[in-house]
Amino acid sequence: MKRFIKAAAHEAMVLESNSDQLVASQIALNIKGEWDAIEGYQKLIPWLEEQGDKESVGQIIEIISDELNHAEVLRAMMKKYDGGIETAED
Repeated sequence: MKRFIKAAAHEAMVLESNSDQLVASQIALNIKGEWDAIEGYQKLIPWLEEQGDKESVGQIIEIISDELNHAEVLRAMMKKYDGGIETAED
């Protein structure tokens, strides 16, 4: 039996006293939106392949590429507002 936890980051509260954190959280929500879109497009590809629709698969791959670019642009933008948090290195 699967149980779903009905809590998400987008429901969290950010104190308005730090406007940079508020901006960073809004940018993060938009990054999440890009990744959610990518997930949906990735799930669409097998359906199009099953139909033999190579043209549409190519178009979806192009859309995914655009979404990845959007996520990168937003991540660079977020660095201005996230308090200098660096990406961890392995």
